[in-house]
Amino acid sequence: MAFDGYVSSVRRAGIDSAKEVKLKTEFGRCFRSDKDLKTITRLLSDSLLAKEDRLRSFLAAWTSLEIFINKFSSKPSKPAAEEATESRKVPVLV
Repeated sequence: MAFDGYVSSVRRAGIDSAKEVKLKTEFGRCFRSDKDLKTITRLLSDSLLAKEDRLRSFLAAWTSLEIFINKFSSKPSKPAAEEATESRKVPVLV
């Protein structure tokens, strides 16, 4: 049986050990100092510890992802009510 398809690969380069230590230190400091990031790490930990309850594990991981995205989003999101009213606005022809 023959298969046709496309195969691609990604090659990762190693990171300088001094740079790795610096990044880990900065990353740890960032997660310890910010309340929202502490919540993210706690939820990720909960998701890994909830081995028997797959729903709880998923919800904890999903919630941590949502918090992380909202924390580092470059553009603030608009409330749903505001988005709904904007979509109904008709452009004015002058």
